[in-house]
Amino acid sequence: MKKQFLLINSFVLKIVAFLLMTLDHIGIFLVEMESDAAVLTGEVFRLLGRFAFPLFVLMLVEGVRHTHSFAKYALRLGIVASIVLVAQAVIIYCFDSSLDNAYSPLLDLLCYGTILYLLSRKDRFSFLSIIPFALVIGSFAVGIYELNSENTVIWFPVFLRSGYNIFGLIMALIMFYSYPLLKKLFESYHMDEEGYETSTRFRFYLNILFSFAVFFAVVIIYLIAKIPNCDLFMVNAEFYSETWALLAIPIILLYSGKLGYKSKWFQYASYLYFPLHLVIIYFAFYLIGF
Repeated sequence: MKKQFLLINSFVLKIVAFLLMTLDHIGIFLVEMESDAAVLTGEVFRLLGRFAFPLFVLMLVEGVRHTHSFAKYALRLGIVASIVLVAQAVIIYCFDSSLDNAYSPLLDLLCYGTILYLLSRKDRFSFLSIIPFALVIGSFAVGIYELNSENTVIWFPVFLRSGYNIFGLIMALIMFYSYPLLKKLFESYHMDEEGYETSTRFRFYLNILFSFAVFFAVVIIYLIAKIPNCDLFMVNAEFYSETWALLAIPIILLYSGKLGYKSKWFQYASYLYFPLHLVIIYFAFYLIGF
C-alpha cells in the first residue's frame, strides 16, 4: 500500500465537508424559487450535500477518540449548537415560519459524541448515555409517528430533534468501535509491530470499516423505507435521498488520518462557520426577495 493513495488529511476533509454542507443549505432556498434553472441547481446542490454528513461523523469519531478533554470538546460543540438553535428559533418565529422543518446536524453530532464518550468510560457514568440515546431514538419515533398520522408533535419542534437520528448513530457506533476491532485483528495475526496504529495499512483498513459503516447505515434506512409510511430519510426521493451518502465512500477511502494544516484561528473559525454561514445564506436570500 503506497502512501500517495491516502491523499486527504483532516484539514482537507473539513474543507470538503464544509463546502458540501454550504451547497446543501444554499440548495434549500434555491429549490423554492420560481426559476427552473434555480430549482435544478438547488436540487444538484442538495444532492451534493448528502455526501457531507458521513464526513462530519468521521471527524466526530476521530475527535472523540483523540481529544485530551472530551468536556472541552463537547463544550465547544455544545456552545455552537446552542447558537445555531437560537438563530434557527429567531428566524422561524420572527421571520419565516416555513423553515420550521429545518434541523441542525450539530445537535446530532453532540448526541453521538456524548454517547460514544460515555460508553467508552465503562464505569458507573456510562448509563448516562441513555439520555442522548433517548433523544436520538425519540426523534426517530416522533418522525415516524408524524409520517403515519396527520398530527404534528408541536411540543417537540423539529429544530430540537436529532434530524439524522438512527442513520447517523449507526455510522458513529460502527466507526468508533472499528478502532478496537481492527487493533485486535492486527494483533491476532501477529501484526503488532511498533507503531502499526499509525501505519498506512492500518489506516486504509480502518477506512474500509468506516466505509462499511456508511453502507450499513444506508441499508438500514433503505429497509425501513420499505415499511409503508416509514420513509423518514427520503430514500425514495430523487435528489434528497440520504442513500446518496454512499458517494462519500471514495472520499473516506482516501483519508490519511493526518492533521494537515492546524492553527487556533482555524479551529475557532471552524466552529463559528456553522452559525455564521446559516445567517448569511438566509439573509442573502431574504434581501433578494426570497
